[in-house]
Amino acid sequence: MRRFSIRDLATKSVDKIIVHSHGNFLYTIEVLVGEEFFSLSDNNGRTARFYNTESARQLFKQYQQNLDNAFLVQTATYGEMIGLEEVAVEPMQISLHWNKAHYDELQEW
Repeated sequence: MRRFSIRDLATKSVDKIIVHSHGNFLYTIEVLVGEEFFSLSDNNGRTARFYNTESARQLFKQYQQNLDNAFLVQTATYGEMIGLEEVAVEPMQISLHWNKAHYDELQEW
């Protein structure tokens, strides 16, 4: 997958943000620009890593990116631990609702 640098956020608009949860407080990001997906990288070309979804949201907000189309994707790797059979389960994708005003209100605390 091609890379999209954090510095590119200053000059290019992102159409969709996908935050991948890898467990143990590790998140990586995929962005859709036009019709192509890119892996978000730091300014040194390494995969950008985040310890929570809020730090990722703040990055995109800082660059005035559209937060309406942001999703969290998490793979259930241990389905058998919650009563499911040991088979591959489709990753769960949920909207992050980063565009809601309550996020900014929390920063005032």
